Amino acid sequence: MEDLRCLKEVLVGEGLTVSAAESCTGGALAHALTSIPGSSEYFLGSVVAYSVDVKVKVLGVNRETVEKYTVYSPQVVREMAEGVRRITGSEVALSTSGEFNGKGYFYYCIITPYGEEVGRVEVEGDRIEMKEKAVRFLLRRLLRILVTS
Repeated sequence: MEDLRCLKEVLVGEGLTVSAAESCTGGALAHALTSIPGSSEYFLGSVVAYSVDVKVKVLGVNRETVEKYTVYSPQVVREMAEGVRRITGSEVALSTSGEFNGKGYFYYCIITPYGEEVGRVEVEGDRIEMKEKAVRFLLRRLLRILVTS
């Protein structure tokens, strides 16, 4: 929770808004970002794009990208982040896609006014634990990017 308060201070202090495009985290990232009072000052919205059709039709992910690289790829999470940023008009966008089955992994993309980062992270535990670990990682990573930029 302390990370969220710090993230809020940085986002509000810099006048930045954030949005999310989530697949494997299933809305957990949006839930975390709205868990503290005043989140409407920085959080614009989220799209939970679990199916390929929603990724393509709502977020504008290119179907050829999915066919060439699969939904679990750096290319797809980048297009997801770009899509939610375009839809909401936020300065910051986060996206996730991965598999949470026993020993899982996810790809993420973080786009800020200072650049973008795409990566892959391995996580273990049950599905809920893996979602929580992914969200914690993303919030801390975003905070670090914003503070060091």
